[in-house]
Amino acid sequence: MENLIVWAILCGICGAACANIAENKGRDPQTWFWLGFFLFPFSFFVLLMLPNKK
Repeated sequence: MENLIVWAILCGICGAACANIAENKGRDPQTWFWLGFFLFPFSFFVLLMLPNKK
């Protein structure tokens, strides 16, 4: 049970990091939060390669 809680917290932190980067780039932070939550390594690198919309 403790491992599940730690996993959920880490996924939330990863999702928040993606949402923060997405918001700074002018993208939808909610969508990127969930992508970062479930697919962190992939979504993080894709997000870093995307150009700014601002």
